[in-house]
Amino acid sequence: MQLDVKPIYEFGEFCLKVADRQLKRNGAPVALTPKLFDLLVFLLENSGRAISKDELLNKVWPDSFVSEENLSRHISMLRKTLGEDSGGQRCIETLPKFGYRFAEQVRRIEGPAEPIPAQTPIALSNLPGELASNDALAKEIFPIDPPAMSRPAAVEENLFPTELEQNFSPAIPAPAKRRNSIVLAALVLSLIALLAAIFVIYRLTRQSSDSAENAATPKIAPFTSYVNRENYPAFSPDDKMLAFTWDGQQGNNIDIYVKLLDAETPLRLTTDPAADISPTWSPDGRFLAFVRIFADGKAGIYLVPTLGGPERELVTDIWSAGTAVPAGRLAWSPDSKFLVFAGRTDQAETQLHLFLYDFEKQEKRQLTNSSEDDRMPVFSPDGKTLAFIRGLDEIYVMPAAGAAPRQLTFDNRRIFGLAWLAQGNELIFSSARAGNPTLWKVAATGGTPQALTPGGEQVGNLAISHDGKRLAYVQNIRDSNIWQLEVPDSQSPPKAPTPLIVSTRLEMQPGFSSDGKHIAFVSTRSGWREIWMSDSAGHNLVQLTRFNGPFVGSPKFSPDGKQIAFDCTAENDQRDIYVVGITGGTPRRLTTDNANESEPFWSHDGQWIYFCLGLQDSEQIWKIPAAGGAAVQVTQRGGRHSAESPDGKYLYFSRKPDEPGIWRKPTAGGEEKLILPQGRTGNWAIGEQGIYVINPTSKPRPTLELFRFASEQISLLATLEKWTFADFAVSPDGRKISWSQIDRNESDLILIDNFR
Repeated sequence: MQLDVKPIYEFGEFCLKVADRQLKRNGAPVALTPKLFDLLVFLLENSGRAISKDELLNKVWPDSFVSEENLSRHISMLRKTLGEDSGGQRCIETLPKFGYRFAEQVRRIEGPAEPIPAQTPIALSNLPGELASNDALAKEIFPIDPPAMSRPAAVEENLFPTELEQNFSPAIPAPAKRRNSIVLAALVLSLIALLAAIFVIYRLTRQSSDSAENAATPKIAPFTSYVNRENYPAFSPDDKMLAFTWDGQQGNNIDIYVKLLDAETPLRLTTDPAADISPTWSPDGRFLAFVRIFADGKAGIYLVPTLGGPERELVTDIWSAGTAVPAGRLAWSPDSKFLVFAGRTDQAETQLHLFLYDFEKQEKRQLTNSSEDDRMPVFSPDGKTLAFIRGLDEIYVMPAAGAAPRQLTFDNRRIFGLAWLAQGNELIFSSARAGNPTLWKVAATGGTPQALTPGGEQVGNLAISHDGKRLAYVQNIRDSNIWQLEVPDSQSPPKAPTPLIVSTRLEMQPGFSSDGKHIAFVSTRSGWREIWMSDSAGHNLVQLTRFNGPFVGSPKFSPDGKQIAFDCTAENDQRDIYVVGITGGTPRRLTTDNANESEPFWSHDGQWIYFCLGLQDSEQIWKIPAAGGAAVQVTQRGGRHSAESPDGKYLYFSRKPDEPGIWRKPTAGGEEKLILPQGRTGNWAIGEQGIYVINPTSKPRPTLELFRFASEQISLLATLEKWTFADFAVSPDGRKISWSQIDRNESDLILIDNFR
């Protein structure tokens, strides 16, 4: 007997069972019309593939003429059923002038096998009268009416053929008829018994399958829940232990720890006052390599036995003070011969490159030489390929033996963690490509990244077990609020900052209106990053955007206070400049180039909006008419964060995220001039009196300072108690300064068992 296997599809919060023709969301049934169900099944069967409109019409409506408008309407209804809207991330992707693609990650499960009747079952309706009543029973067993069949040859040869022959004759003597009925009844009863046995086996198999499926359900649980920060998880070669870093009960000393997966108490391996990060197991499991960063900024690579013991320095001076980009983890080749790390050619260099340390020769050599930082190297499971992050935001791969790197992602989104899947054909990474940092997957050959489920938000560093069954990642727990400082006059002592806009979520990127009566800011209090507005006292909050998913940031009021410009990734995962009225409504998109446009700032007359245009290898300041139109390039040698002076004579800007300095250029045209060497992207603002700067390197705590235009001198305004985001604003009268401050900054390690 044949078995019909009908698959089960899982994606996001949904589970679709083809056999039951039922879709469920978090266990609750979801109503679908028959055609919507067929359309969804076909999209799931072909997930990740571009499907033309003609193919969809032919497959879902094979015998009917259906217009493309009708197909579009069905796609729209299906999107709404799946919880999508115009501002959200779409699992059904529209391919202009072609068709559609189901872009959500789909997991196919072979459903339980159901019995299909043999190709030649007995037609019970043709049997003698006393067996005709069994026809109803047969219809309950068979899902369809069984077809008629010819007499079995084996029966003809071995079982009284004369009487069977008579059984198919119109005139049959009564005794023979009874004997034939008895024989055929026995055959039918035997068939029924056989089907019943198959049904019992099927039920047991299905229960076993369900149990196996439940046993394989991903289980998410905290691996650590210590105070302060745990980071850099790394599985041992036998997948029984996890190495990680922890800054301790006081949060003042980052050291290496090892913990069994089924134990609670960790083993502390290092105790040096320097910061020890990025533990990496040797392939034989005997040693851990790690990076030690000293107080003066110098760093080296060390080895320590995995059960504790004396340390040994392996590589010295891999980078020096002033690094704005974390180098990420080390990578030990599976054959134990090499260790790859991020470093500099000398202490004066600003760029990070990848270096390879050869254990046999006890020497290092440079692997990459880019104008951007290369960091976070990871070997593929077979050791033949090396993946890494270039800049802050793109994944590259290259042969481990050495060759030109190949770019995999083109998101221009910050990447926080990177690892290979056990099969070696895909990489997973944590990225802010859809707002909050979450888990994504991309093929080693390239393609569109797919969101991973299960997963969490605020995901940092991550690691995959060698058998591919477990995922460990860092979950950052961060609460930022907007604080405010009233600037004292020269005769008064400094005042203490006070909280202005507070919640248990992220409140950040404040900006004052031109009259100082309102503040625009970014908040995640609705569950997504959105633009909000309040009065100057932090009251009367109003939500202005409802994108529900895309990255939203950098709100700036227009000079007349009626509009707010901001950047958002609502279209094609590229940042664009938008404008929204202070009464809300549909935001207006200003930029449409195939590039990232971010960090808008209005000209003093409201006619232009400056922004940063980011291409693959450069960022420059451009400006675009506020009413819409062609953009004009402003800077030539790099530019990111910008602000026009209150009188409109100068444009101030910083260049790269890791390049200190605030530059100035006349708005009428002229040379770019360095004005203040210690400013960085985002941690400064322009006021009437000068440039307000947060100095993160001040000891013992960051300071808020004012560079006065008149005297060209720097004065201290306040000492900040906690680390801040690099964004703040100054009121038009210069009397109030607001910034976003991180009031809670912790992390835990999360472990996913049965990771798929």
